Amino acid sequence: MTIGSWDPNKKVSTPDDTVSTELLACFIAATSDLPCELSAKLSNEQLQQSQIIEASASAWQIAIKTFSNEELISLIQFFTVIETQLPNWTAGAKSPAILINRELRSRGEKLKKETLLWIRDNTDNRFIPNGSPL
Repeated sequence: MTIGSWDPNKKVSTPDDTVSTELLACFIAATSDLPCELSAKLSNEQLQQSQIIEASASAWQIAIKTFSNEELISLIQFFTVIETQLPNWTAGAKSPAILINRELRSRGEKLKKETLLWIRDNTDNRFIPNGSPL
């Protein structure tokens, strides 16, 4: 077994902490006729962008500011469904749907009962849409 050496001067690469609004727009468009197989609506390149779920809350806040409330609800639906359809998109308590819902609430918009029931019926992630209770 070989153990690598640590170089204190070597820069550690960090993941890109940005959220592309263009990519989010594609995600919104993909939810236009749910229920559907999102993998059939998105390109392979878009499907490989699962690292977006690891972006910081501040990166998400910047990216979603320009979207309307209806578009944000579509994004919540996207992240609800994609997590059940593709295993590498699983986010648990770090789901972007939670951050997006917080943005909606800060705008004074609450999710309607129908939307909450839809979320419950389309995911087994108990954290969506409100996050961890603690």
